Amino acid sequence: MKLFENDKLTKVNQRIKELEDKKAAVQGEMKKILEAIEKTIESYAVGDVDEKDVEKAKELLEAKKNEIKEIDELIQRVKAVRKSVVVESVPLVREWRQKQVETIQSEINKAVQEALKARENYVHALAKIGQAAKKIDAPNAKYNAIMREIGEREINDGVNFPPIYPEQIMIGLYGSTIEESTAIGLSKETQEAAVKKGILPNWVGDSN
Repeated sequence: MKLFENDKLTKVNQRIKELEDKKAAVQGEMKKILEAIEKTIESYAVGDVDEKDVEKAKELLEAKKNEIKEIDELIQRVKAVRKSVVVESVPLVREWRQKQVETIQSEINKAVQEALKARENYVHALAKIGQAAKKIDAPNAKYNAIMREIGEREINDGVNFPPIYPEQIMIGLYGSTIEESTAIGLSKETQEAAVKKGILPNWVGDSN
């Protein structure tokens, strides 16, 4: 709440701290009194002090307990005042938050546009793979024409494509995993983690 502290709230917070410090000091005194009572009872047991000394120590302890109770009650009353002072700041808090929302939303909108542009460039880059791969069609056609003429086996491939999706594939009875780091596409989980949480997969280098 420091961002919204005014003079009144600062004074109330100071008062609460003073009371809490005072309570801690009295609690420290109580601890010493309890230790003293133990020693007084030991002295009473061996006849070094009389019962009046023990009663005086107990009365002092009770007085400190009452003092702590009074301090606690006062702290609660001051905290109630603090709450009313904080309520006065609510309009300022709401206005501040709304400005933060607007600023952050503007940043998000800018990042979305950059991502959409990057997506467009990405699709163009993907298409270049297919466009380059199609260039093998003409050489294959000429090759196959000759192979057909002499009765040899024709072929329709000759170039290698990278895996598109990170996925688990089955070849017969055996499974094979295509890791995202080697595929040219992204999993739904990676996209959601990036967009919703700003988390990058570990195979992505630091862009900063």
